[in-house]
Amino acid sequence: ITNQSRALLNIEKNVYKQIYLDLARLYLYYENYEDAKKSAIILLNSINQKTDQNILVTTHLYLAYIDGKDKNFASATAHMEEVKKIGGSMELFNCGLAYAYFLGEDYKMALELARTIKNFEDRSRQLLCIRVIGESLYAIGDKNNAKKYFEEYIELSESIGNRNSFLIRNREKFKKYLEEI
Repeated sequence: ITNQSRALLNIEKNVYKQIYLDLARLYLYYENYEDAKKSAIILLNSINQKTDQNILVTTHLYLAYIDGKDKNFASATAHMEEVKKIGGSMELFNCGLAYAYFLGEDYKMALELARTIKNFEDRSRQLLCIRVIGESLYAIGDKNNAKKYFEEYIELSESIGNRNSFLIRNREKFKKYLEEI
């Protein structure tokens, strides 16, 4: 096999990985957790554990969310431990796990985890924790306190230039919540 052939094979593998990562993300966006899990598992089984660390972190993060939704918190925690082992921060660990608990409707634990981080280095992780706190409070009926977090989410996300579909959706949802409160 020639160097050019190897290069083409590597490009094809990277495209394949990106397709499954995008599929998992898209399925999560539409809350199709079953197909998101299928895509994430295919991806997990096909990536190089040493060279694809960013994809590996994202895949474990997605699987933690899916397992959280299924109330399989032990597995969600195991996936988040993998994220931490690969190099994820405590911010990502706590906020990601908090979101998994939120999806599994364990709002008490979601709130506890999301509130443990006081100083954030990463805006997206901060927004995730703020989202978890706001939506958990809203879900348990504490709409007045939830309002503060929805407002904070909207304010902090205003300065983000490259807004993804999740951020846009959350902003719109929180604006609607604020109109109701």
